Amino acid sequence: MTTETIALVSCVKKKRAARCPAQDLYDSDLFRKMRCYAKQHSDRWFILSAKYGLLSPETEIEPYEQTLNNMRIRDRREWADTCDAATAQPRRAIRDVLAPSGPMSTIRWHRS
Repeated sequence: MTTETIALVSCVKKKRAARCPAQDLYDSDLFRKMRCYAKQHSDRWFILSAKYGLLSPETEIEPYEQTLNNMRIRDRREWADTCDAATAQPRRAIRDVLAPSGPMSTIRWHRS
């Protein structure tokens, strides 16, 4: 039995100024490279947003200024648990978590 793989791509600080699909909101070379990798190496991919949690790339969202860098550890864990539950996938299905250094890159996914 083949398991579907998913990739999780972190949000970035630089964003477009108007509401648009999440995959188009984040406006940096790093995000575009992570998005390209995720699309090529997984069956599905999602975006990890500091404000909105786990997002489908097509979900339309407003620009925002929020980061995990300023969150308390307890709040980060709650955010991670919410994102983890939203994947509805066993941990083994998550192929990659693509994130630059910082709080998001150290998230531990708890599903087994």
